[in-house]
Amino acid sequence: MRDELLSIIIPVYNCEKYISRCIESVIKQQYKNIEIIIIDDGSTDKTYSLCQKYANIDNRITLIKKKNTGVSDSRNVGIEKAKGEYITFIDADDWVDDDCYSNLISNLENYNADISIGNYCLEYESNSKKDEFEQKQEIKELNQKEFLEGLFKENWYRGFLWNKIYKRKIFNYKLNTEIYMCEDLLANVHISKNIEKAVYTTKKMYHYFQRDGSSMNSNINLSEVTVMYAYKEIMELVKDMNIENIEEVQKTLLIHALKCKIILEQFKKEEDDVYKYCNEIIKKYYNHNILKCMSKKQRIKTIILKRIGKIYVVFRGRRNKK
Repeated sequence: MRDELLSIIIPVYNCEKYISRCIESVIKQQYKNIEIIIIDDGSTDKTYSLCQKYANIDNRITLIKKKNTGVSDSRNVGIEKAKGEYITFIDADDWVDDDCYSNLISNLENYNADISIGNYCLEYESNSKKDEFEQKQEIKELNQKEFLEGLFKENWYRGFLWNKIYKRKIFNYKLNTEIYMCEDLLANVHISKNIEKAVYTTKKMYHYFQRDGSSMNSNINLSEVTVMYAYKEIMELVKDMNIENIEEVQKTLLIHALKCKIILEQFKKEEDDVYKYCNEIIKKYYNHNILKCMSKKQRIKTIILKRIGKIYVVFRGRRNKK
């Protein structure tokens, strides 16, 4: 294995409870030639001082403090500062196994790929659920089209930035700071234009932590609607690409459109252009062919959103307040 520098970008904001676990998992990596770029996005708790403690004892860490402008801007700062031949990301409340980056880089080099992808498992703060580790581990080579399709498949690696290592030369995209959901996915679709091959291992090495109050579990808000801007751009990008499983994109877009339409109605935003776009998507894609290609869980959720969506949203809001 070549000993190329890996740049690891960690955006942090008010995560004093979790940041030590994250940083320690990174500095203990078997792959040693790393630079760790931590961008503090204006934390008001002890996050910055905890990061400073690690920066004082490990000269591979660069710590940057800036005003609060959001995770995408923080990642952009990290990308600009990165000096590595390879680049990856980790969120401040997540962690990685000791062999995560050595395995991903080994695959990247052995298969002469532009992107190396790993699997992940969900971790829950309440410990009420446990994600099962897969027993069988496989490595799959993906061409450009297959990589793009995998970003949308329900049980694949999805469009996250943090479970992938990229060759720095293909990462020529600046994240959109006005999009708060699916900004990772949009970035990967843009980057897919620059690749010839990716490699994916089903080995679970990244721990994706679901904490109480995270964006995934938070109450309904208008920031969720920005997912439609992401998907509108995605649909334009893939329009001229020969994607075999375009239904994977369409069905996910349909679910988002149904949810965003309801959210906009709650906020009395029926005159917004995005509301009209949601209606266009629902009219175009809510049909038997798209429903048929969904998993049972997706299909039930889609039908509920279409028929009694407002009740679904109200119930979700009340449940999240408990």
